[in-house]
Amino acid sequence: MKVNNNERIDQVLKNGWINYPKAGQILKALEMLLRFHKSDRMQNLLIMGESNNGKTTLARRFVNAHPPYLETVDFEENNLPIEIVVRPVIMIQCPHIPHEKSLYYSILDQLNLPFRKTTKAEYLKQMVINAMKDMKVKILILDEIHHILSGSAAKQREFLNLIKYISNEVQVSIVALGTNEASFALKAERQLDTRFDKIVIPKWNYDDDFLRLLATIEKILPLEKQSDLIDYRLSLKIYQMSHGILGEVLKILKMAAIESIESGEEKITSKTLVALNYQSPFDNSIITAY
Repeated sequence: MKVNNNERIDQVLKNGWINYPKAGQILKALEMLLRFHKSDRMQNLLIMGESNNGKTTLARRFVNAHPPYLETVDFEENNLPIEIVVRPVIMIQCPHIPHEKSLYYSILDQLNLPFRKTTKAEYLKQMVINAMKDMKVKILILDEIHHILSGSAAKQREFLNLIKYISNEVQVSIVALGTNEASFALKAERQLDTRFDKIVIPKWNYDDDFLRLLATIEKILPLEKQSDLIDYRLSLKIYQMSHGILGEVLKILKMAAIESIESGEEKITSKTLVALNYQSPFDNSIITAY
């Protein structure tokens, strides 16, 4: 039975997983962190890259691979078995300004625990520490870590010391995600900075890896004809339009695929790309169409 156009467009718009070598390297590094035993100096990871280049998508895939589960343990007071919720990995977005209570709110929200915003910071901190221990959190992922830079130097150090305190108390690994400025954010607290291994997700080069990426994407686009995205003129045009940013590549090809379906052409061509009249947020000037 032939799938209608609306269903195919819905399929295009779904956020499917695109595998590529750097993604595999980062997911492997995250899995290794999960296997580390607790210690007084937990190993951490900083993942840096341009905005919209796949950091958050990678992290969410890792979080989804390690969902909450129930574990049966003996209750100490009467030695009777009870079920507890275990949260191996939690992920939050750093507050837009480095604010202590905002961090606690985000963590408690992720742990599905009620709290009052009028509660004193010291009590909220203890709630966070106890909850993370009780739920056996092993990795805390902090997205948009570069937000720290919006605060004063004193606020930056205070916030980073708080992260270090949580890591030490819970013996949890910290994974920080951010733009290339994120490294500067961590340098405000040297002791914490030295605990982070660093992985950079670079912009894509126009090379064989980029062509393999296009070939992978083409396989999942529900078009009736072959687009041959790795053709030199077409692939170079996509590269120039996207500036080598993964999120831009995906956005452009999704838009082009929908245009191809609606026009009945059923394949992506240079003409399709020109018709999009697309200007990337990374553009300094409009790229001349081929």
